[in-house]
Amino acid sequence: MNQNKISTPSPEDCDSLLNISLDQRSLIIAANRGPVTLEKQSDGSIEFQRGSGGLVTALIGLAQHVEVRWIACPMTDADEEWHTGVVTLSEQVEQIRVQFLSPEKEAYERYYNVIANPLLWFLQHSMWDVPRAPIIDKETWQAWENGYVPINKNFADAIIENVYGVRRSPLVMIQDYHLYLVARLVRSGIKPSKRPTILHFIHIPWPGPEYWQILPPPCATRY
Repeated sequence: MNQNKISTPSPEDCDSLLNISLDQRSLIIAANRGPVTLEKQSDGSIEFQRGSGGLVTALIGLAQHVEVRWIACPMTDADEEWHTGVVTLSEQVEQIRVQFLSPEKEAYERYYNVIANPLLWFLQHSMWDVPRAPIIDKETWQAWENGYVPINKNFADAIIENVYGVRRSPLVMIQDYHLYLVARLVRSGIKPSKRPTILHFIHIPWPGPEYWQILPPPCATRY
């Protein structure tokens, strides 16, 4: 009996397939954190420090194959002051245009430390003691309406601006639970002929529907 053997593709084959897949593409990444953080030195110079997370490691290699733009929130005062520009992330040719947003500090606090962490993070890890927590109260709604929603709109506006600014067909890669509203906001804010391909990657567990029912329906349906 004949048996078909499945051959493992070589690294060269993988590179060739990646080049074909990303040919004529511009990649726009949206994530809470950028691929670098900046620190101003005592002499006034700016030092770039590459992010150590797995997301950065996984994605920067794409810069060898495609134009990459990365949109993020600033982590330092130097990030916010620098705002946007091109950074080199290795000794190779990987260059990424990084754009740091300028969110209001109170809005960011509500978005990150009330909604994203801990509410969504605990929910997705099935860690809430459901009969007792979480308590969705006025403070939670204020954090949603005046934190999570406007920060997601900041990201969507920046993505739309970049979609219109690139020459090649854009591929938008949205990262994680911080940015659940972004895809819908981008689709509704851009004319159909310019709508990009949008992928949303979640890097934490995805619980069953019974856990998502913890959230009030407007959190899922209003936007």
